[in-house]
Amino acid sequence: QYENLNPLLAFKKGVPYNISLTLKGKGMELFREKRDLGYFKISLKDFPLGKTKVLLDPSFYQPSMPPVRVSKINSQNHIMVDLDTKISKKFAIHSKIEAKAGQNFTLISKVKLDPDSITLEGSRRLIRQIKEIQTEPIILENIQKNIQMQVKIRRQFGPAVNMEKDYVNAYWKVDTLIKREFENISVSLLRPSDPLYKLSPTQAKVIITGAKST
Repeated sequence: QYENLNPLLAFKKGVPYNISLTLKGKGMELFREKRDLGYFKISLKDFPLGKTKVLLDPSFYQPSMPPVRVSKINSQNHIMVDLDTKISKKFAIHSKIEAKAGQNFTLISKVKLDPDSITLEGSRRLIRQIKEIQTEPIILENIQKNIQMQVKIRRQFGPAVNMEKDYVNAYWKVDTLIKREFENISVSLLRPSDPLYKLSPTQAKVIITGAKST
């Protein structure tokens, strides 16, 4: 757990979130600690822009079952923290949902997302590397009614970038597909005064297929 980070700074890239430890304590305490592990608390107060080496100390461990304590740090005894300027940027969300209407039905709207954009916050370096935000790919078939559902936003970046939402709401409308026939539709030339052309017949029958409401 990292705390006291300057609000104007952010991790330039991922930092370690796991440490291998040997713990010491009584049998039942260790058994309970294994079921509900504590955490290493690292203060980043007054850390500057750029790289800083942090020496790991056993006293940083916060056990869930005191007086369990660290006997040995099995991994390396330090970590590197690399800080960058924090920025935020708004991105449009691109739908990766493929919706197919059932037989005798038709989609009368494209998939709409709410919200249709999202703000990401993180280091300048990481945010500038992100080109676009997408939903998770979903294929829906044989749709016969209007649908509203939550869709997860695809996370193409690590935990060093904060995303204000994990899901968006997706909506689309479906209607019955019908066929209508129109008789005696008048047909005329765009230039009726031109003596070189004439039209025959001057009426037609039109068959239109589409959504019932339309």
